[in-house]
This record gives sequence, C-alpha cells and structure tokens, in this order.
Amino acid sequence: MKKIILLFCGLILFISCSTSTDSNKKTTTQIPENKYYSVTILNGITNGTITTTKTNFSSGELVNIFITPYGKAQLGKIEVKTIDDIPLTLTGNKNTKTFIMPKTDVTIFATFNLPPSSPIHYLQEGFNGTAGTFSRYITFGSWPQTLKSDQVLIDEEESIDVGFYTYYKGSDNEWYSKKLIDYSTNYAYLKVEPIRWRILCSDFDHDNNSSTTGKKLLLAEIGLDTCMFYDYESVNRKISNETIYPSNYQHSRIRAYLNGISYVIKLSNTSEQTANNEFMYKGFLQTAFSEDEQKKILTTKVINNIQSFLPVNYTSLDSSVQNGWWNSGNNPYIDNSYLNDKIFLLSNYEFTTFFGGFQENGDHTPAIRNNLSVYYNNGIPYQPKNQPNFAMPWWLRSPDFNKNYVINCVAKNGTAYSNPENWVTATVIEVVPALCID
Repeated sequence: MKKIILLFCGLILFISCSTSTDSNKKTTTQIPENKYYSVTILNGITNGTITTTKTNFSSGELVNIFITPYGKAQLGKIEVKTIDDIPLTLTGNKNTKTFIMPKTDVTIFATFNLPPSSPIHYLQEGFNGTAGTFSRYITFGSWPQTLKSDQVLIDEEESIDVGFYTYYKGSDNEWYSKKLIDYSTNYAYLKVEPIRWRILCSDFDHDNNSSTTGKKLLLAEIGLDTCMFYDYESVNRKISNETIYPSNYQHSRIRAYLNGISYVIKLSNTSEQTANNEFMYKGFLQTAFSEDEQKKILTTKVINNIQSFLPVNYTSLDSSVQNGWWNSGNNPYIDNSYLNDKIFLLSNYEFTTFFGGFQENGDHTPAIRNNLSVYYNNGIPYQPKNQPNFAMPWWLRSPDFNKNYVINCVAKNGTAYSNPENWVTATVIEVVPALCID
C-alpha cells in the first residue's frame, strides 16, 4: 500500500513539473519579436540622389528621405510604395520627405528634372521669317509660346521651377507653363519651345571698341511677353544725387526683368526708396537660358546717350521732322549711362540702323519692322485668324523728349516714335529682347 501511495505522489509531482515547464514556454512565446522591414532605393535615378539613414526600419518608425539634386536639377516626382504597389503618404519639403514605416518592405523611386535647354541652331538659308528670306534665323533658348493642344494632359505633380516660371510635364513629355487668361481665374498652358531669333547684324560692335568680327546681334522674332517699363509714371527717384525719371532705362523695371537684377522703386513722392528684388537671379535671362546657354551670350555695352535717341538718318530728314519728332536733337531725359548687360532693348538709333532708317513716307513695311504673330493678352498669345500679319507695339529703350514718363516704341505700322499711350506703366506693349553671340 505504501508503494502505491509513493507512486501516486510521484505521478502528481511529475505532472506538476510538466505543467510548470509548459507554462514557462507559453510565457516565452508571448514576447513579440523585433521585426524589421527593408527600404530599397530603386536603380535608374539620374540628376540627383535619394538616401535614408539606414536600410531596415521597424513598423511605425519615422523614415527620413534625404533629397540631393545635382546642379540645376530639381526634384520632379518621388514615390514610396509597398511590395503590393500601394503608395504611401509623404510629408516634408523638397529637401527632406518623411513617412511612417508599414509592416512590409517598401521601395523608393524619384525623378530629377533639368531646365529645358536649346542649343544654338541655325535655320537653313531661305527660311521665311519676319524679314522674309533675306535674313538668317536661329533658335536659341526656350520660352512658353504655343497653347497646349486638347490631347495633351498635364501632370502638375511633376514640375520644375525655371526663373520666374514653374513648368509642368505634359503627357507628350514636353514642358508647359500655366498662364491666366483675360485677367480671370481661368488658366491655359503654353508649351515651352525654342526661341527663334533674327540675325540683325553679323558684325556687331557689342563692346563699342570697333572690334566686330563675327559678333551677331539677335532680335527675338516675336513679342515674348509684356512688362511695364517702370511701375509709376509720376514719381521721380534720387540716386547718387541725380534725379531719376520714370523713363530712365538704367533703373527701369524692364531692365531688371530682362537681366535678373534688382532696381530702385519709389511708390510716391513721400515714400522711402527701396530695392525691388522681384526679378533677382530669375529674370528673362535665367528663365529663357540654362547656365551653359548664358555663357554663350556676350556682355553688350548698352549706350544711352543722345545719339542713341536719334535715328541713324537724322541729319538727312526734313527739318520739320527733325524739329517735331526729334526736338532738334535735344532730349533732357537722356542719362548718358553705359551699361554692361547680356539682354537689352534696342534704342532708336539701333532700330533705325538695322531696319532701314526712319521713313517719312509712312511705308514702314510692318512685316519687317514689326513682330508678326504673337500678341500676349495678359500672357496668352493670340493671333486673329483674319489678320495673319497682326502686330503689336513693342518697347525700345529710348525716352521721349517731351514727357519724362513716355518711352519710344515701335508702333503697329513699324514707326519708331513716342505717343501718349507709351507711358512707362503700359501693360500691353510687348517685350522683344535683343542679345549678342559669337
């Protein structure tokens, strides 16, 4: 009997020990394992790099993505997807993006965009431009010009900032700029295309030292934009103890716009003068041309003396025209400045030099002396179908002699002159840039 009791007690002890061991095993398996998931940056990323602090993260952990573009490139698209191809939500800015690590591996891919670039390309002899087949033409630089076709879709998630514009990628793999229409809230997209230029002169004395071999003066074939000459027509400024009139080209809004520089502005006679940096490093020069293209543009000595105001054939004009149109060769608003710019407007003298002088008979051949095709209505090009030679006035840089807030322009009929409509604050006069290359 004693043996049976001892055997029974041993059996109970064995069962008790076994249960305790199983209990300990169950407790061990309930402790969660530290599971990590991988972040893989896909191949094929060009013009920049994408990095993270490590390659494995636990679920719920914050992941930082560091974005480094090369040179002038900018981030286009960046996507983080699970292995099931589900996109994850990203936050942050252009330099750093973040997301929360899910319970799965993820991949990262990004695109970096470069500004549009257009090498100098000479169009074939006989190309029929604004001056017919008698001039040579080139394409150089790029600018928004043609309205988007209905078939093209725009992806605003893929964009690039170029100068003062933002370009968006179209389904045709081209870039487009977004423009307001008719001062409303409606937008249209303009396709970024090579700029066409007319060669006005193949031996241009760009630095005014009589060395002209092979220097080409170019003028845009169309009015590329509109821009006020200056912001206020009735306020003079004072710089280095000199009175600066609204018609002064050196300190104008339009020169700052063309070259990406600042200019001095004064809102009223009682206001303080301040520097307007709206176009600083992002003017027409930086928008239309890549850094490599800008290096191909020569610096021109832009002269604003009394000769620049007078037409090239001034002495041969009728005396009544000399006295009436040109004030007997006098202009109190000439500042005699010599500027070193890459982009500039033509003067009266330059315009009449390269466009056949000032013509008294009214036959100014607008197709040659004026720009044909693009009229910017608040930034949107428009050409009436029934007016194939439709032209708009465009700015010159020479001031009027009679009023200090009026600028000489090329009128619709091709005449270089001033009139009461050419106030510095005019918003419908086109910008036709000029530049010089080797």
